[in-house]
Amino acid sequence: MKLPAATVRNLLLIHWHGADAALDWLTVDGSGRLGRSAHEHAPPAAILAAAASIVVLVPSEPVTLLLAELPARTLAQARLAAPFAVEEHLAAAVDALHFAVAPMARGHWWVAALAPAQLKEWIDDLRGRGIEPDRLLPDVMAVPANESGASVLVDGDRALIRIGQQQAFASDAELAPTLLAAAGIAEAQVVRIVADSGQSPLSKLAAGLGQCSELNLLSKTFAPRHRGRAVRGQWRRLGILAAACLLLAVVYLKLDELRLSQRLAALNGAMEQVYRQRFPDAKQVPNPLAQMRSALAAASGSGVISGTGLDLLTRTAPLLAAQTQVSLQAVEYRAGALVLDLKAPTIEAVDAIRESLASITQLVATLENVDRDGNGVRGRIRLGRKA
Repeated sequence: MKLPAATVRNLLLIHWHGADAALDWLTVDGSGRLGRSAHEHAPPAAILAAAASIVVLVPSEPVTLLLAELPARTLAQARLAAPFAVEEHLAAAVDALHFAVAPMARGHWWVAALAPAQLKEWIDDLRGRGIEPDRLLPDVMAVPANESGASVLVDGDRALIRIGQQQAFASDAELAPTLLAAAGIAEAQVVRIVADSGQSPLSKLAAGLGQCSELNLLSKTFAPRHRGRAVRGQWRRLGILAAACLLLAVVYLKLDELRLSQRLAALNGAMEQVYRQRFPDAKQVPNPLAQMRSALAAASGSGVISGTGLDLLTRTAPLLAAQTQVSLQAVEYRAGALVLDLKAPTIEAVDAIRESLASITQLVATLENVDRDGNGVRGRIRLGRKA
């Protein structure tokens, strides 16, 4: 048998009949087809482990089901408002009851109220059988609804009654006709759902799961936690992975900062060397760039520096600092030209730097010589102005 498309798939459906009483259970696969079923104390461990979701239908008699209009937009707001909205319809004080809610139509919510002790009894009995349910639902809510009248499913001496989408309750089978007549439901408006002879009505209830609301008695302090353990474990692992990635990023940034600091130190050293060649009498050079700019500006009587070794080095520094495979080994300024001693993995890398320098600085960049140096090469590039 294949269930309607709206039916929940990949689930284990269980009908609870009483403490230590045998359960009815069946499986529904991903295509909506009914699978294995049995009447026994508990489903086999393999069936429980394979279920993507476990839904348990419990007797509706201890549960008060009401349809209420609530000024709520979220589930949390509805949970807060529900006890006060249905208080006058309840025999017990709202503080002594457990409430569960689910949206039905715009502004209208199903409200289920029951004693917490009853809910705990169901949960404890199921856990004693090795069953950790994802959802507990009053069995009458799984009766397929009849929009134009009532649906009645008789299960032994019990009758599960749905009147449209507005009412759902259980009663003695003998009282069902009287209750339907009192609700103004004519016999012609009643759809009787009959189970196969000698079979559990669970397959009929499975067909109604796709029509029932999202109601789940396992809410608030009774919310299922076992199914979330794997998800929480995944989130925990993702959090650890994210923290590790962040740590690696920080380490990388620190290493990159160290690399750039070393490059800056090398460039400052090169500028100091050029400065000392230009001004051999200088004893200290606290800031090579500032000192050279100041000295050259004073020597030329102008604040414009052009054609000097410092000018050439300043123009080439950004390109050299951005390199990851090519490193500056030494720099020399002579006869108006800047000579860069570079170490690179290949000759092509040195020549690429030469072309880039020529393009960016608008200078004549000449590759003077290239020698093998271990696993790489050492090349000298001469930068000078066009004749």
